[in-house]
Amino acid sequence: MVWDIEGRSAPKLAGAFLAIALFYVVSHSQALRAEGNDHEPDGFTIIAEYDASAFPPSDPPRHCSREGIVSGCWFDSDPNGTHSLVSVSTAPRSPDGVFQFKVPAGQQPGIGVGLIEGWDTPETSPNQYSAVYESGWVRVPTSTFEMQAVGVKFLGYAGVGEAYPTNINPVQLYFGSDNWSGTGDAAILTRTNVDLFQAGAGADRRIAANVVTDRVFTFGTWHHYEFVMVLNRIGVANGTFKMWWNGTLISNHNDIAYRNATYPSGFFGRRFHLVWGGQGGRNHSRDDYVEWDHIYMSGVKCSSPGSGC
Repeated sequence: MVWDIEGRSAPKLAGAFLAIALFYVVSHSQALRAEGNDHEPDGFTIIAEYDASAFPPSDPPRHCSREGIVSGCWFDSDPNGTHSLVSVSTAPRSPDGVFQFKVPAGQQPGIGVGLIEGWDTPETSPNQYSAVYESGWVRVPTSTFEMQAVGVKFLGYAGVGEAYPTNINPVQLYFGSDNWSGTGDAAILTRTNVDLFQAGAGADRRIAANVVTDRVFTFGTWHHYEFVMVLNRIGVANGTFKMWWNGTLISNHNDIAYRNATYPSGFFGRRFHLVWGGQGGRNHSRDDYVEWDHIYMSGVKCSSPGSGC
């Protein structure tokens, strides 16, 4: 590139270089943040982002500034010492650091192995959103995983309907994966499904993958998931849920009642809580692991959260 600087004063020239530098920094950081967010709707603003380069602060409340926290507020709860940061050269989004959950031998059914939680505000007074988008990379690093007799909540929970002061815990929705072995007990499997479940706001529903019904979560490789949730109008089951797995749409629903007149809040939190299934069956017989690389959330904030969006 040839610069014509004839006739320009030194301050003007310095200002021009500064403007170019600022444009590069801002545009470059935006490009990095948007990398891989192929199905993020236009107009969504960032809620929270975690790059797994360091642990979030330990235990609640969520903290909004710490290494590893790109945006928003996060905490890590690890009562049994099952969390670690590991270096993975093949990490797809922000190598080398990834966050790892360990499901240890002896783990009881229906028990979680700690959690990380994130949103744009501390959990005591969460901002509510009428629509949310999330992108993340997840894998089981081994080619098999021991599934509990019922299944495993690999992708954790999300909050909607029952926000503060009724309930500050974002657990009204969860992502479940089935043990399809047919043994009635824990089983070593190579893959599973990923479905959304409602367990709050008076609802109890499996919102199953309805576009691609194959068991898309294969173990031993990285997977990129994305989803978009849009709130329903109170009294109308017109909420939507779309989920992509490695770029392919696997779920597309437009008949969901995320909330009602009793539980009117918008989306208000995200909890990455790996729970080893439901009730029944034997304890976990070996050590298994699940890894996360870079979590990004954005959405549309409610203009009047007190009225439930």
